[in-house]
Amino acid sequence: MVVIRSHQTTFSTPYDVFLSFRGEDTRYTFTDHLYRALDQHGFRTFRDEDEVQKGECLKSELEKAVPQSKSSIIVILENYAYSSWCLDELVMILERRRTSGHVVLPVFYHVEPSEVRKQKGRIADAFAKYEKQCDEKTDSEGKRTWMEKIQGWRSALKEVADLNGHHHVDGYESKFIDKIIEDTKFNVSRTPLHVDPYIIGIHSQVEKINMWLQDGSNNDRVRAICGMGGVGKTTIAKIVYNQNFESFDGSSFITNIRDESKQLEGSLKLQTQLISDITKRNLGNIHNVHAGLAEIKNLVFSKRVFLVLDDVEDVDRLYDVLGRPDWLFRGSKVIITTRHERMLQPH
Repeated sequence: MVVIRSHQTTFSTPYDVFLSFRGEDTRYTFTDHLYRALDQHGFRTFRDEDEVQKGECLKSELEKAVPQSKSSIIVILENYAYSSWCLDELVMILERRRTSGHVVLPVFYHVEPSEVRKQKGRIADAFAKYEKQCDEKTDSEGKRTWMEKIQGWRSALKEVADLNGHHHVDGYESKFIDKIIEDTKFNVSRTPLHVDPYIIGIHSQVEKINMWLQDGSNNDRVRAICGMGGVGKTTIAKIVYNQNFESFDGSSFITNIRDESKQLEGSLKLQTQLISDITKRNLGNIHNVHAGLAEIKNLVFSKRVFLVLDDVEDVDRLYDVLGRPDWLFRGSKVIITTRHERMLQPH
């Protein structure tokens, strides 16, 4: 029997947080306080003046830093849209979010999210300036390119305003920053699972599951990995989870479902873990199974999630605790590991 060491997927993320902000507004005030708090809590944070060496191209370094970060915090003020640099950065961050599961946390500082979404006030003034610059261009190609860029900026502002974030108008900034830190702890906690040494020969199975996970289809949302205990079902599930979880809006790997789902306390524990993993927040305990199901349905109905449910014995009991596949948002995927061949039938 040939055994190889587990291969942990290496994610190119030397930074926990990419901090995006308009320097003229809060570089030496709020954003600096936020940066220091992130640093004190052990988060490796990219801030341009700290990470970009003299003589290096700032734009190229920023373009490398966003993919190298697990998450982004975007500090948005009423003058944010006056910086075309910030708007380009925002477009890049949101593109990363759409393609790789990059976590984005917007911070609306003394500006209403609705004002950003509807592009009113100072934001409207900024776009009036950009559109005037577009009208002044004499060549048609340059005008078309500039107009496309403006439309991209507008779409990006609408998109970021619809994300869950933090809004500060008044009150203690230190308490406001504490809330951001708590969210960041969950945002960067999505780390690969430990995988024990495993037998050569499972790579072909891993590749087939990866193809299914990455196909983006809405059909065949649930797959089962079946076999006797000790044959490597959980190992395969862990490997594909590590290689794919960052590509989804939320993910959860839940173990010991066979035993936990048989008792009320265990069922509530499973629900609590699933909700906490997807929302990246400590919610405390769920008080009853029906309330937990309602919360789960609201979550998976609007997020593209990847769930691995390990050691399942009774699929009907599973659905009674964790919800049904037809609740899932498009592109979501669920893997079940089980010892029972009947679980291989479509669900």
